Amino acid sequence: MKTLLFLPFLALFAVSCSNSRTPAARIAKNPKIFRALKPEQQALVEVGKIQNGMTQPAVFLAWGSPDRQAEGEKNGKRYEQWIYNSLSPVVVQSALGGWGGGWGGPGWGIRRGGIAGPGWGPWGWNGGVGTGVVYIPEASSWVKFTNGRVESWQRGRPQ
Repeated sequence: MKTLLFLPFLALFAVSCSNSRTPAARIAKNPKIFRALKPEQQALVEVGKIQNGMTQPAVFLAWGSPDRQAEGEKNGKRYEQWIYNSLSPVVVQSALGGWGGGWGGPGWGIRRGGIAGPGWGPWGWNGGVGTGVVYIPEASSWVKFTNGRVESWQRGRPQ
């Protein structure tokens, strides 16, 4: 029975993994954009790199869709900024641990069994007191466009 409940989540995971997560997959879905690039830009896009002067469609092929977009103005010039996130692990402590639904439904803080200890309950596994790791999105890369072209960019977190 538990296996049957797990199958829809497995299918959803498989579909999300097939999304265009690599430059090659984005190029295959958008060959017209790729062919319009200069040969030196095509070579960069194929390996997921960008350079100043590239267009927004070229950056999309190389890095994918941004997680957020922002607009601004500096010295009388308007610009657009694409922001990309990465996931950062954070260790959390839990007095009620475990996973599955609780008394208030899935995701609510109190789990059946509470601090009484680990074990299976009607809402899933209760790990009791312990630590865990959650992943939170954090801005890690930026691209600044002026007049639709890359003016500056940064990849990775600053040191």
